[in-house]
Amino acid sequence: MKVRTLIGITLVAGGASIASSERAAAQTAQNPVEPIAFESCYFDAWNYYDYVCDIVVRRDGIDTVVASPGSAPKWSPDGERIAFAGPSWDPGIKVVGLADLRVQNLTGTTAFDWAPAWSPDGSTIAFVSDRTGTAELYRVNDDGSGLGRLTTSMVFGGQFAWSPDGRAIAIAGNRDGGNDLYTIDPDGSSLVRLTSGGGIGTVAWSSDSTRIAFDCDAELCRIDADGTGLVRLTATTGRNAVFAPADGRIAFVTAGFGQGDEIAIRNEDGTIVRVAAATPGINPVWSPDGTRLLFEGTNPFGYEGCCFNGCNGDTYCVPAYGLYMVDVAASSPGLLGKGSNADWYGPRPGQPLASFTYQCDGARCDFDAHGSADPNGAIVSYTWGFGDATTGAGSTVSHTYMPGGTYLVTLRVTDNDGLTSAVTLRIEANAPPTAAFAVTCAAATCTFDASGSADPDGPIASYQWTFGDGASSFYPTGSPTATHTYKTGTFTVLLVVTDYGGVTATASATVQTINQPPVASFTKTCDFARCTFDATASADPEGRALRYSSWSFGDGHHRYDSTAIQEHTYSAAGSYAVVLTVVDGVGQQATVADTITILPASMHVGDLDGLSTQATRPWSVLEVSLVVHDGDHRPVANARVVGMWSTGESRNCATDAAGRCAVAAAVRGSQAGVSFTIQRVEHALYVYRGNNHDPDGDSDGTTFTFKRK
Repeated sequence: MKVRTLIGITLVAGGASIASSERAAAQTAQNPVEPIAFESCYFDAWNYYDYVCDIVVRRDGIDTVVASPGSAPKWSPDGERIAFAGPSWDPGIKVVGLADLRVQNLTGTTAFDWAPAWSPDGSTIAFVSDRTGTAELYRVNDDGSGLGRLTTSMVFGGQFAWSPDGRAIAIAGNRDGGNDLYTIDPDGSSLVRLTSGGGIGTVAWSSDSTRIAFDCDAELCRIDADGTGLVRLTATTGRNAVFAPADGRIAFVTAGFGQGDEIAIRNEDGTIVRVAAATPGINPVWSPDGTRLLFEGTNPFGYEGCCFNGCNGDTYCVPAYGLYMVDVAASSPGLLGKGSNADWYGPRPGQPLASFTYQCDGARCDFDAHGSADPNGAIVSYTWGFGDATTGAGSTVSHTYMPGGTYLVTLRVTDNDGLTSAVTLRIEANAPPTAAFAVTCAAATCTFDASGSADPDGPIASYQWTFGDGASSFYPTGSPTATHTYKTGTFTVLLVVTDYGGVTATASATVQTINQPPVASFTKTCDFARCTFDATASADPEGRALRYSSWSFGDGHHRYDSTAIQEHTYSAAGSYAVVLTVVDGVGQQATVADTITILPASMHVGDLDGLSTQATRPWSVLEVSLVVHDGDHRPVANARVVGMWSTGESRNCATDAAGRCAVAAAVRGSQAGVSFTIQRVEHALYVYRGNNHDPDGDSDGTTFTFKRK
């Protein structure tokens, strides 16, 4: 069963379901709480540059998207509709009915319309539009008729506010060469200027429609509705004033405390109180009872969009700002979440508040409206619309639906003064499913069969398995079985079945498995320093494919997630520990190690020749070239040859790919008798054993002596 108290707004119940007996015990009626509407903006998941805003209603901590896209939501006076502005690609002033969430575009046009505001009687919406090329004030009836322009003889500043009695609209504009405050009748007649000069910003009326607070340059001012009694209310800075619902207190934004924009309250005696000092903010909104304020934070609490390099070749990151609520007496704010342009619904004087709880056991639902209340009288009628073209009456009613359906249930209450209030909830008339499964295991592989699960009023929509070892699987309708392979151990398996009404049921079981670890093995063959390793003899006893997780060749070189056969060339003689790790299909691993020894080979000088050139007399340049060979007379590259000239100079060179290098020396006088002797040859993989020779016989392979020309 489900129970949720709702007052004056459509909410969609969400979250994980529980068994019907637990739901009935867990749910209780709640006292009526005025809901909050606000805009919640985000980057569309399909386009990093598409910034979209949802219209969201919050009640009792539950957020419900009632329309999208849109911005600047405003409650209708009866609390049954919300007006909002469409985006630039779908413009217009729109209204969403909270009974069925249907949206009507009242002013659809290619122009941009924004800032809707209801008249106090709910029959008219005033708004700003640029359909003439500049911002002007317009009005439209709540059914989309009567569209008309109100500002025709002035430069409209874009700021306006209805008087609470509905007799006038205060506007900021320029008609006589200066920015001033005006009032105008709702039909656009009787434009009256109240001020003479000074920049005018936001405007707000007192609850009794006798006074107007407004931004005057960088300060906050107040004036009587007849244009008298102008006073400056702040001595430092002030803007965005809003009167408390039932007295003369004014909440506003100020930078006068030296910490940037903050929320403050000016009492009727002129004292100014700092509110939420540790949380800078703007755009204050009073609660209907005047005890709390909503405001928007100015310090971001997070970021969204594309906030890392490489996002489609760009980075586009936007800060997210919070919506806060503060008790003005305690001055301790709390973060409600991301949001802006909040509007707090306040019922009209004497208006009742509709509220109901519900309990559903399968297709039968019981509704209880005793949570509804009337502040100054009594509720005389309760009318129900069950969402399936049937109706009912009474403070408590029962209704049986077609199984497994989702319905919009509406309660409308009427008090002894004839005032009404309505609330709508989307409910599910749905019996919960039951979950059951059988399990059979062969070695470490288990098969799970959930075909014993059932739903009394429809099919199972999905099967969600959690296998107890960190793995999980999701199977849609028609796939009640699953197979999973484990390591050795004991595991708790959880099944969650969900029906088409979104209700879930769970079942669990414990399985014990024994999984033989894999066997790692490899052979090795080497051609001098180049070795081949073959691990194809590695195997898994259960026959699963292996992953060759890592090869370590003992000389600091590794290969990961590679193949069974590897080749590696060592750069120096020595003994190396080669280690192979294999992993089976469930993550069990085995390791094997073996030592390989690379023995040094012999090398010698296979040719030694000399060359002399005349430089500048009496100097000559003597050069010796040589070739280093291995035991099979193949050239040895990267060998370091060190020798000594008979003149006492030591020289060395490194052989190239052909095994060849050269050394040179400059001598003075006769070159006859000058010689170069090889002292040693060095290489990490070879040992110099002498046995040098020279095919052309002009040296002994170790010493070359220059003769007189």
